[in-house]
Amino acid sequence: FKPQDVSILILGLSRMGILDAGLVAAMQGRARETAGDFEAQEIAQLMSALAIMGIRLEPDLLAAMQGRARETASDFEAQEVAQLMSTLAMMSIRLAPDLLAAMQARATVTAGAFLPRDVVLLLMSLASAGVTNPD
Repeated sequence: FKPQDVSILILGLSRMGILDAGLVAAMQGRARETAGDFEAQEIAQLMSALAIMGIRLEPDLLAAMQGRARETASDFEAQEVAQLMSTLAMMSIRLAPDLLAAMQARATVTAGAFLPRDVVLLLMSLASAGVTNPD
């Protein structure tokens, strides 16, 4: 499975309400193995789908996805920034300062593309991350 396959499979399972622990564990393992190949959309989709399913990410996978998000921050679209940030907030995951800075910078660059829903998600996630003045 390639990163796109992993994220789409997990997204599909989450939308259908199917929780197959063995399959999810296998896909988390595959995501960890291929983390360096994940693109922005795939990171946001995978993290969001796992959160919807109520699955806590394995620590190694979480570290790999946060690292890859930092590396690919300049590729994130507005919706993906909002999705990733709100997902991390929903999962009560404390953001690494460099990832927070990278996502704030990307949100600034893509500000004109945010939909109202995305603005709300982003502001709520920034607040939960302890950001009081999102300059």
